Amino acid sequence: MAGLLEEVLQRSKGLELISLKSLPAEELAVAESAAYYLHPVELSLRGRYFDFVAYLQALEGMPVQYYWSSLDYKVDRYPVADVRLRVYTLGISTDFIGG
Repeated sequence: MAGLLEEVLQRSKGLELISLKSLPAEELAVAESAAYYLHPVELSLRGRYFDFVAYLQALEGMPVQYYWSSLDYKVDRYPVADVRLRVYTLGISTDFIGG
């Protein structure tokens, strides 16, 4: 998962990756035969607004389903902002999903 997020970032112009960390899996729901888990990753990025929007659109357009759940956008020095983004995938195991 982290590899794909970084790959999309490398194709995105104008964004700098500050940090990327995997977070523990979170139980989402339990069904009769399986439990479902969120596998979150938190990214800290620096860049301009429209470069960041393009990155989100690229993530949402990938064949692997990535979702984002929180976004903290703070302008550092106009037009550059620091962004903290939580992205996740879904799975049936607590094991981190590589991808």
